[in-house]
Amino acid sequence: MFEKDIDIVIKGPCKIKVKQGLIDISGIEINDEIEIKDAKTYTLTTLKETDLNMDCNIVSKFPTLSWQKIGKELGGKILVLGNENSGKSYFSNLVSNLKNIPILDADVGQSSLFIPTFIALSNIKQTLNPREKGYSKLEFFGDKSPTINPSYHIALITKLLQNNIIVDTDGWVSGFFAFKHKLELIYLIDPDYIVIFENEEKLPLPNDLNKKIIHIKRFPLGNWRDRNERKKYRQSLYKEYFTRANEIQIRTEKIFGIPVTNNLFISWGGDLLQISDEEPCEGYYVQDVKGLLLGLTSKGKIVGAGIISNINKDYVTIKTPEKDVDGALMGYISLNENFEERRVKIKKCSS
Repeated sequence: MFEKDIDIVIKGPCKIKVKQGLIDISGIEINDEIEIKDAKTYTLTTLKETDLNMDCNIVSKFPTLSWQKIGKELGGKILVLGNENSGKSYFSNLVSNLKNIPILDADVGQSSLFIPTFIALSNIKQTLNPREKGYSKLEFFGDKSPTINPSYHIALITKLLQNNIIVDTDGWVSGFFAFKHKLELIYLIDPDYIVIFENEEKLPLPNDLNKKIIHIKRFPLGNWRDRNERKKYRQSLYKEYFTRANEIQIRTEKIFGIPVTNNLFISWGGDLLQISDEEPCEGYYVQDVKGLLLGLTSKGKIVGAGIISNINKDYVTIKTPEKDVDGALMGYISLNENFEERRVKIKKCSS
């Protein structure tokens, strides 16, 4: 038996049977049975005095953080702000399930819906794991951090915005440029609620926003991803997505410009673009083109991702699970055979 208003942190896979009472997991109320099929951690909240049969590993239990109660009070456009590992994605999925609204996943590094470097809009579906919702729309940012182009990051977010939605943001909240980025995001999307996690470095938001701010307690356990685990998480997402990949071809000029040779193109209004840093070099050059991560388009919309596997003056060969593709956008990330990242830069030739 568990008292009312207790949060029980459990780890699957396991089965739970509610013999008496009512529980909540990720915004889904359960009064009978549920099976957790993955090895992830979830919070089970007792909404009444509850008698359970379960074979889950109980990690911890404590008085409820009241995320479920707070989530029920929210509506309209909801913006979630917090540091890395604060629980933003879990809370966003909980509210999405409670209010039957989509998630706008704006975290291009630790993506919860698609793969890193993309911004995604979820389908409306009750699921324990947000990735199981699937996505209805994508935008391609091209990097794992908004720091490389904060304004463009915000512009893509606004393209996917709806009136009833929860926006799960990245963990970049420390420093002047992070503050500027989040403040610009707030004023452009004009949320009805701004959810901020307590016990963190507070964003010095203007007083006129106070009426919109809801402070919630941060998840108290320190069993979240460190920097190395975050890197491995991104790697696993790439690997999972591209496991189903086949090769397609797109004409080279659709990505790099008019071909001169296999390594030289006329691009961007007449500038020369070289896909190696060999001398002599004129115009601009791009390193690590093989492995470059692309946003793939069809009829003007982003439909998925691809990796350049080969290139000549006529065609670019791309690995992708997508089939209906008519164009591509270059990003700033290249992947090796083990799906490890390296940042690609377009540089001006010195000669």
